[in-house]
Amino acid sequence: MSFLVTDYIPERRISPNNTDHLSTASHHRYWKAIRSFSKWAGTELGIDRSDLTLKMPAWESREIIPFTEDEIKSLLKSCEYAVVAAGKRKAYQIRKPNHLRDKAIILTLLDTGIRAGELTRLRVGDVNLENGEVYIHPFHMKKSHSRTTYLGKITRKVLWHYIVCREGVRPDEVLFVTSSNRSMTWQRVLNLLSRLGKSAGINGVHPHRFRHTVAIQYIRNGGIFYSTALSWAQTFRYGKPLFESLQYRYSECPQKSKHS
Repeated sequence: MSFLVTDYIPERRISPNNTDHLSTASHHRYWKAIRSFSKWAGTELGIDRSDLTLKMPAWESREIIPFTEDEIKSLLKSCEYAVVAAGKRKAYQIRKPNHLRDKAIILTLLDTGIRAGELTRLRVGDVNLENGEVYIHPFHMKKSHSRTTYLGKITRKVLWHYIVCREGVRPDEVLFVTSSNRSMTWQRVLNLLSRLGKSAGINGVHPHRFRHTVAIQYIRNGGIFYSTALSWAQTFRYGKPLFESLQYRYSECPQKSKHS
């Protein structure tokens, strides 16, 4: 365990230049895995529980900051244009060939808050462009559940343009594809968001940050009652942005009497 805390540096495929040690939250997850495995080995194989001497590492979850309105505008702009250096001449902008797809991905993540894997499993027929319904496929029937979420008018319009440009696409085909018409993988989505963030000058652009942004906006708009929102803030690390939203929304709400 001490090796994991002091010396181990994981190989990161998404950000290979990152040479930081494991976070304190990762220390805690490894500790739980060691305890669970040792408990099983002690019960099933009669092995001594040497893990009982391991102290639970202290850990603190990082606060995840949602995207601001300006950051979202910058991301959408980076979807559409790329700056090309022209030597001694002034740099100029060109429209990206996949700008409609990239913009549709950003807007879909912002409207639905779905995970990257759920995004890559979407089929054309899963999206109803008339009423905005989106059917989400479960990854594993025992570990996840299908559900329906919704898209706004702007996202539906961008998706319609993207689907029309693909020409002759069938309902059973994958919704988001690469330039060579192959399915977008989870890794490709992560790489795409990382590139767009770098182009827009925004750090930490990843699918789960869109999820947090959706959750906070949902609560700010009154879509959830106070006690559940407070639980979300504690459980999902929404932290200061969410508490500020709760304080703003409920500061003028009348307090109910216990006998009312």
